[in-house]
Amino acid sequence: MSKVLTSAILFIVIAVLLNGCDRTRTLSADSGKTAYPSVTDDKVPTPIITAEGSGDEIPSEQRSYCWGKLGCADYIGGMQGMEETPPALIRPGEQISVVFPYQQQPVQMNLVRFTGDGQTQIAMIGNFFTAPLEDGVYYYGVSAFWKTEDGLYSTGDTSCVFKIRVTSGNH
Repeated sequence: MSKVLTSAILFIVIAVLLNGCDRTRTLSADSGKTAYPSVTDDKVPTPIITAEGSGDEIPSEQRSYCWGKLGCADYIGGMQGMEETPPALIRPGEQISVVFPYQQQPVQMNLVRFTGDGQTQIAMIGNFFTAPLEDGVYYYGVSAFWKTEDGLYSTGDTSCVFKIRVTSGNH
């Protein structure tokens, strides 16, 4: 086979694999499952955080936001104030999804893990991230940002925190 034909086949195979491996959970009114509501300016959007292995929802707590008619509110940040919150039990390496169940999705979403001396940015693939492999209690923060269609202006932002306990024992 010629190099051009081999390159073309390789390109097609890679494109098909990448398309098939898309881990973004799509939420829209025409997905055939549920008609998700529109984001409104009188209610701060909150994510649904789910442990994919068990299907259990992980509770989160609202933090700072700037949103429509509600204006802006600053809350205590990081893991402060979550010491008494019971953690969700997660298996090592479990996939966790963070989804805003609205027709309008945020244009940007950031995930950080809080530590005693700061925070670390955590990579997400689509709306998913992988829980740590080591047993322990972990604190996370999610920030999401919405913008106008042209991307020039903010239409709102919100943040929340949640806590997990990674354990290889029985759940």
